[in-house]
Amino acid sequence: PKPVGATLNAVSVDPPTAVAVFDFDLTLSSTNVGMFDVGGSEAAIASRCFGTAARIDMLRAMLQELTSAGVTCHIVTRNSGSLVGKALRANGVHLEQYFSVVVGNEQIDGSTPKSTVIMERILHGNRPGVGNELLFVDDDPANIRDVTRAFERAACTTIQPKVIQRGRYGKG
Repeated sequence: PKPVGATLNAVSVDPPTAVAVFDFDLTLSSTNVGMFDVGGSEAAIASRCFGTAARIDMLRAMLQELTSAGVTCHIVTRNSGSLVGKALRANGVHLEQYFSVVVGNEQIDGSTPKSTVIMERILHGNRPGVGNELLFVDDDPANIRDVTRAFERAACTTIQPKVIQRGRYGKG
């Protein structure tokens, strides 16, 4: 097993030029994932954490497109990094390969703004701007406001949790 919050794939010491940072619960996952969601069969884990196979395929296609375009993808979550890792590695999911770093609640305290975590742990002090772009995806409007304020040139978007849960996002 990979250590919690550790680099999942090799990460360059040079700052990446295009970075995507995702929240996990209700953004990549279709629910707030808890310890009981990542127990049992691999198929049950995939279904409980991500919904339908079509939704997992949509996530995989999106992440493949981003990484193929040279975007380095990361997760910053208030959930447990080990739970997130287990969900990403579940049979039928296998999304862990697309993320360089997962920063979970084992490494950050709940009051630390996500913008601070991104600056310190993902961007290593290099502010995003022209030629160094940041895409931030989160379901929480407060996190969107925080990152938008902190990084004026960041491209920020949100995915509405109700749309995901009803299966209207993608084909799921």
